[in-house]
Amino acid sequence: MALSPSATRLLRVDGRASTSPKHATRARQLRAAGELTVPPLADEEERQQNVAAAKAALRHAVSSSGRGRRADAPQRGAIAEAQVAVEVLAAPLDYQLLPGKWRLLYTDAIDVVPLLKFGDVHPEGRSSLVPRPLRVCSIFQQFSSVEEGTLQNIICCSVPFILENEGVTLTVSGKFNISSSRRLALQFESAGISDVKISPELEALIAPAMLPRTSVNHQILLALKEFSLQFSLPRRSALPRMEGGDYMLTYLDEDMLIGRAIGLSGTYVFDREPSP
Repeated sequence: MALSPSATRLLRVDGRASTSPKHATRARQLRAAGELTVPPLADEEERQQNVAAAKAALRHAVSSSGRGRRADAPQRGAIAEAQVAVEVLAAPLDYQLLPGKWRLLYTDAIDVVPLLKFGDVHPEGRSSLVPRPLRVCSIFQQFSSVEEGTLQNIICCSVPFILENEGVTLTVSGKFNISSSRRLALQFESAGISDVKISPELEALIAPAMLPRTSVNHQILLALKEFSLQFSLPRRSALPRMEGGDYMLTYLDEDMLIGRAIGLSGTYVFDREPSP
């Protein structure tokens, strides 16, 4: 009696996969005699391999895009195709995987890409001869547990010769709640500036090593290093992205998050940031 192709594909005779009806009949005879062990279904293992390959292809596609700021139309198209190839392999979304800190790899959001252009790297990869007054470094999105329902958009910046690399942090904080199996409702409430790290050049200017440091020098350095500012966002912000909106999670697993802004164009690809 022949088995269906899907069944016979999973049987193994003498350690080798077999799709032959003759081998399938022999396999049934061995199984009836207790001499054949059918291994676990290979479908999930195959899916995981496909997922790993698709994620690797997406990471490679975005790696030269400058997080989206240098992507031209053909590259954006290739990235979109690689992104969809990951999304179609998505398992049912598990919100327990959401908590953590996620590093932005790529976005095409029209209100974020101009921000990314504040860098010290020329579009062709050459160092800029004229340093920009502000450099945007790492960008993160951090989620709490679903029960707590808080999130932060974190932008690390630097000012050449004044601040160290990632020498100041801008944080926009808010809340989220689950509105469907893959959709979050976001509401941003406050913003703040913190974690100021002045550059050695500025510190040397304020308190030269060759001169005695007075209490005034120390107070200035301490005030700069401890500087922080927190302010509330208006309920009706002039910036829709600051006010919030719906966020569709199209892919989520242990180390990758893909989201799409609903109502405002924009897709986001994140990698999970390792725990310190």
